[in-house]
Amino acid sequence: MAKITIDNTDYYTEDFNEEQNKIYNEVAYTKEQADRYKYLTAILDARINMLASMIVSAADPEEEEVSDAEEA
Repeated sequence: MAKITIDNTDYYTEDFNEEQNKIYNEVAYTKEQADRYKYLTAILDARINMLASMIVSAADPEEEEVSDAEEA
């Protein structure tokens, strides 16, 4: 089993009682979920940036058309 450190004290999960094991399992699950949400947030932030770039790119041809029309 694993060794974990809490407040500078080492604990070995193999020595945990039933209640400690339940709490440890919940900590592990909660950490897993937090990591999943961090990953998802990173993906969504990248998508936001990509879409923002697409907005800028989509606006460029319109600006060129306006410039061409103004010159005529």
